[in-house]
Amino acid sequence: MAEVHETSDGDEGEAIPCVSTGERRSARAIWNPNHLIIMLIAGVAVFGAMVAALQTNANIHANQANREAQAQALRALQSDVSNLFEVGYDLQVARIWWQQQRLALTARLLANVEVDPAQAAWYSQEAQRLAAASKLLTDQSDLFTPSYFNAATGLWPDLNRYWYEQVVAPQLLAGEEQSVQMELGRTWGQKSNAYQTIITLVAVTLFLYGLALTVERYLKWGFVALGSANLSFIVVWTVLTAIQPIPQIAPQALQAYVVGHIKAIYALQEELQSRHSSAPDKADQAIADLSRAIALRPDYAAAYITRGDAYTVKGEALLFGEGDATLRDASFRQAVADYRRALELQPDNYHTYWNLGWALYLLGEHEPALAAIRRVIELSPMKQFGARLVLGEILMGMGKVQEGLAEIHKAIEHAAAHPLSSDAYYFRQMIRNAERLQVVRPHPGLSESTLLLKEAFTSLQYRGTPYPGTTRVQIRNLAFGTPTVERAGKAASYWISDHFPADTEQVNVLFDYQDMAEGEQVVLKVYHNGIERPFYHQVLIWHDGASGHCDKLAVRMPVEHTLFGLLPGQYRVEIYVEGNLRASGEFTVQG
Repeated sequence: MAEVHETSDGDEGEAIPCVSTGERRSARAIWNPNHLIIMLIAGVAVFGAMVAALQTNANIHANQANREAQAQALRALQSDVSNLFEVGYDLQVARIWWQQQRLALTARLLANVEVDPAQAAWYSQEAQRLAAASKLLTDQSDLFTPSYFNAATGLWPDLNRYWYEQVVAPQLLAGEEQSVQMELGRTWGQKSNAYQTIITLVAVTLFLYGLALTVERYLKWGFVALGSANLSFIVVWTVLTAIQPIPQIAPQALQAYVVGHIKAIYALQEELQSRHSSAPDKADQAIADLSRAIALRPDYAAAYITRGDAYTVKGEALLFGEGDATLRDASFRQAVADYRRALELQPDNYHTYWNLGWALYLLGEHEPALAAIRRVIELSPMKQFGARLVLGEILMGMGKVQEGLAEIHKAIEHAAAHPLSSDAYYFRQMIRNAERLQVVRPHPGLSESTLLLKEAFTSLQYRGTPYPGTTRVQIRNLAFGTPTVERAGKAASYWISDHFPADTEQVNVLFDYQDMAEGEQVVLKVYHNGIERPFYHQVLIWHDGASGHCDKLAVRMPVEHTLFGLLPGQYRVEIYVEGNLRASGEFTVQG
């Protein structure tokens, strides 16, 4: 019989049940899901705090990079202003030096021919004084450092190299450094924005877990599942954002790119001057520096583009100079490879598509070239004038002469309706390329398109319409001469030649004409070493009768009474009447 425990007389209330040790353990072991949710909420809160710290850090770096980019822009502007003042000063010193040199030379010549000994001695002393004065000037300008001036020869300093090294190169380097800082700012800004979005999703996760605490059974686990899925997504996103690489660009890569870019310009200038023997070597020098820049920065799109340009210049020099065909095609293929790599890095760069299309055309791959140039028109409708000129050339090269000429007509009409400052460049470049292709790769329609472009360009320049006017004039017996005898300030006779000595300051263009109408416009265009030189151009409105002999047109420096002669080299002149090409000829000024 069980023993009954009774309360004492003073005890009140219910009897306390007797609970065994096993029952207590069972009660403690009961699992409460809310405890897990609370732990998840705490973990997500800590995770959110970590993401907030990452976002703050990314934002700080983005702001620093953007401020540095702005500072770079200001420093570049200050440098540009300073450089322009220095260049102006150096050029003024060089001009005075050249005047002193010419005066000293004149004094020495007079001393040699002077009969009076006293006067000859005075001329000699004056020549020595002027030579000493010009020597002092060479210590006052960077133009006369060994990099740009050969003191042994005393020839004119290398202004081209001086300009690119002292002005263009610093500008280019500053632009690249600013671009790097802007890229860093964009990358850190993207990270900051991603972290900001993640923080918003963290708040959503906390909200879902909070809802799970307020409901039971299936709804509870539904909210937990949604919150956990969201948490998994943002954790993965956070990790991917955190490991996203920040560009670490070596300064040596930028410097190598700038040096290579300047050398590529030198190579292009050699090729434009038809110095086909030296252009490939200069292109190789540029390629070496640009390859070093790419090795230091494999995603350097600008370096790929410029190296592609250098390979194209090398290929053109070998093509138009009729050099090694195997090396020529290899250069074009490497250019194509570089342009395509650049397009992988910058997919919508119309400039790269343009150069790719031209390189493919010169390589003989016409269909891909057409596709590339048509892509240029899609990406940049404003540039369709130049692109359509190239398109027309490619079509004619494929034997589709009428289609090609139609494209060129479309381009000319577009230029007339929507004139841009760049149109003159495209006209000149396409005319020059067409003339050179006539020599090495003649094909039907090329001469016709060249004449069409020349007359349209001249008409647009000087008449405001792309279509030449009507004229009956005939020009014959074109010749070149320098005045030998003057009467009343006018030339009475000329020394006729097609080769003129160095320091020639003026070459008159002489011709007979017939059926010239009163008031017709006559334009003299001048090309130097194959490149149009607008500062030599001359325009006349005709008032000298229907027929006769003309000596009014001349190739001369645009500023009268200068101490500089015509640049040495090959000159070609073209005479247009009402926009119609009527005569052309060539002469040479010796160096």
